[in-house]
Amino acid sequence: MAKHVKNYVALGAPFKGIQSAGFDKMPALVSNDQAQVPIKFQVKAGSEFVKHINSTTFPKPIRYLSIISQTDEVAAGQSPEHMASFPKGTEGETVTPQAIYQKPDMLLGHVEELADNGIYEIATSFLEKREINPAAADQKYYPEMQKSGLDLTILYGNTKSHTGDAKKVEREPISTDIIE
Repeated sequence: MAKHVKNYVALGAPFKGIQSAGFDKMPALVSNDQAQVPIKFQVKAGSEFVKHINSTTFPKPIRYLSIISQTDEVAAGQSPEHMASFPKGTEGETVTPQAIYQKPDMLLGHVEELADNGIYEIATSFLEKREINPAAADQKYYPEMQKSGLDLTILYGNTKSHTGDAKKVEREPISTDIIE
């Protein structure tokens, strides 16, 4: 991987897993019956998938950045910075847009993290120049990205590629399972 990747940015990634309280805030991943889609089991704190992600450091010399909002609703009941932190020993940084923008009261949800102009510019700056540039958010403006994350989900997130494509499962998938 290090031969082909120089910089890596994660947006709202639950590397440490989501506490059970966070699942109440994930309507797109929760079904009405007892069986769930595989991701619900896999992103839960303590799952085999999360244990595997955290079992080894990410490879060097890749430079890593994890961005998560202080108001990311899937981090309910835990520190967003902890939830999105890289495995122990990985050389990387976890930041919040509220700290970067110096706006501690800014509300920005999980889906909105993916549609925030400032986060886009910070990620682009990091990927291109290997630095966190707090002023990057002020350099360009993309009006379409400023739509509410919920609006974007309603407009684009209801296709088969986003919902209903995973088979229901009764337990966390293991590495030998084939999930269609």
